[in-house]
Amino acid sequence: MKISITYPHIEKRIKRHKKVLNVIKLLMLLAAIICPSVNIAVGGKAWSIIVLMSLYMVYTMTLSTDLVEYNRMSQFIKFIGCLCVLLTLIDSLLSPGWSIVTVSVILCCGLSISGVLLFTDFEKQKHNMFPVLLLIVIAIIRTIIGVCVYSGENRIASIVLGMFVLTLTVLCVMALGGDFVRELRCRFHVR
Repeated sequence: MKISITYPHIEKRIKRHKKVLNVIKLLMLLAAIICPSVNIAVGGKAWSIIVLMSLYMVYTMTLSTDLVEYNRMSQFIKFIGCLCVLLTLIDSLLSPGWSIVTVSVILCCGLSISGVLLFTDFEKQKHNMFPVLLLIVIAIIRTIIGVCVYSGENRIASIVLGMFVLTLTVLCVMALGGDFVRELRCRFHVR
């Protein structure tokens, strides 16, 4: 028996698409080299870090997608995480004082949308629980920092975020029940 292995013919459209993506990646790499060089040469505030984070965000969200967990929930949570980091960088490097409440609001919105995505199709999405748990951990860390460091309106935003994240955590544990611990063991490969 003779087995012949044939591969599908690669269309010209796919080749052009890959060439365009390679050119865009090259331009982004060039921008990632030029921006810090210009920032160091000119001096002043470190705006190039914000440009690098923005380039990273565009690259990971559009050009280099995830191979394993490429679903709407994990992509949305990755976007929320990158956006919070970008806003914190803008606040700390360019114009301080405004992102404390803004990041808390964005995390609350991200947690609520993630909760809706999780609980609307729970049987299918419970296997995608890890990105939600990662966002919960980020929100808990943000809450602890906010409560310990800030005061006044900023502390209130952190407390509200903490109550929201606690509610979502309790809902996740109640919905998963015993599967919550099993899901954590599967993700961290613990016996």
